[in-house]
Amino acid sequence: MNALPVIAPRLRAALAAGALVLTAPLGAQVGVVPDKSPFRDVESKQDLTVFLGLGGGRDLAGAAPSGGVLLGVRHDLHVSGPAAFTSRLTMQLAERDVLRTRGVPPAPRLVRTESQPLYFADIGVTLNLTGRKSWRNLVPSLNGGLGLVGDFRAASDSSQFRFGNRFALQVGAGLKWHARGRWTVRADLANYFYSVSYPSTFRIVAPVAPEQPILPLTAGLSSWTRNSMLQVGVTRVFGR
Repeated sequence: MNALPVIAPRLRAALAAGALVLTAPLGAQVGVVPDKSPFRDVESKQDLTVFLGLGGGRDLAGAAPSGGVLLGVRHDLHVSGPAAFTSRLTMQLAERDVLRTRGVPPAPRLVRTESQPLYFADIGVTLNLTGRKSWRNLVPSLNGGLGLVGDFRAASDSSQFRFGNRFALQVGAGLKWHARGRWTVRADLANYFYSVSYPSTFRIVAPVAPEQPILPLTAGLSSWTRNSMLQVGVTRVFGR
């Protein structure tokens, strides 16, 4: 008697049951793995941030506005992949030293310190290092762009120094907390690089009582300076 017709159906049934047992854990893992992954999708299309912070920096002569509390607003528009188009407006409550360029020592070099706010406007690109995902709810980023910085003052001071309006190069890094709701927070370090021009009086040596000029005689009448800012803000997320 040929037992194959009897055994074959039972063998197929046993193999099918074994396959179900073996694949059951794999099916369970499909629903578990995403929850355990440290990466989550970032679905926002736009971010609007209001921030506060502190800035600091010093130019070669020590005459340009520097330091102080800052406040501003930032907009990020996610355009493609990990990239976002970033625009930002910042006001820095800076101070500057008015320096003496004429007179006989021991008259102090510093005449007075006065308030002189600076205003920044820049546009650029922000690149999320984790792409369109967050890592453990964090989104680190790098950014760079171009902008303008100015004090909106037309007149120079007693030393003939005037800051004016300058083109600026901006580079920085940031870290955003990716929350599930529409409100979140972020922190950024922004570095603005721009030139500062000085009047010729900064290199004049007094003939009556010689002293060192404000600028070294070998230095030019302009120099590049860096204004570093730490910005911490509250972000409203749009487009989820």
